[in-house]
Amino acid sequence: EIIKLMEDSKVEYHEVKELATKLAEAEIIERIAGGDMTNGSCSSLAFAYAGNKIGFDVLDFRDGTSRLNFSRSTIINDIATHVGGTVVEHTSDFIKANKLLEQVKPGKEYYFTCGKHAAIVRKTASGGYEYLELQSSKSNGFKELNRSELKYRFGAQQSHRFHGKAYNTKDCIIDIDLLKKDATFRKLLGYINTQPDKQRKGEKGTIK
Repeated sequence: EIIKLMEDSKVEYHEVKELATKLAEAEIIERIAGGDMTNGSCSSLAFAYAGNKIGFDVLDFRDGTSRLNFSRSTIINDIATHVGGTVVEHTSDFIKANKLLEQVKPGKEYYFTCGKHAAIVRKTASGGYEYLELQSSKSNGFKELNRSELKYRFGAQQSHRFHGKAYNTKDCIIDIDLLKKDATFRKLLGYINTQPDKQRKGEKGTIK
């Protein structure tokens, strides 16, 4: 269904090939990260990182309909449900984040959404959490994930309200290994994959 939506949206498809050699974490970050010159590619970038980690040659910062589709919470949550990830619902982004992060196991990486942002997350040896910054023009890589970062980087809200009434929103977490096992993930990455000279990133780009 998600692939059909991409086709119906006329998102250009670029075949994703396997990497000739496995890349180290720092090499993946170096090749896909950069100052974001799109309207916000956090979600598709996190999927692109997962793709590279699995062993696929995929780049992002495409923008347009591709970025828009992969930033929609309905599509993201559909992907999570399809591959066996976890989707939670609550009025508070912080409560959702706590529930989702409880699932994070040491030595594993996950696609994670909270508030207005999506990122790769992992657990540290000391029991804390880190998120992967990929949209900075100056400083990318894993950074401490705490309540302050959830509020200011992820845009987490204590309560979602409309006309004074609280309402539920959804967020999700996906073990990268689940994406690796999914037969359609490589095809899905083709709707993110971008030619090197078409990447909209650079020094003038900013985190979004």
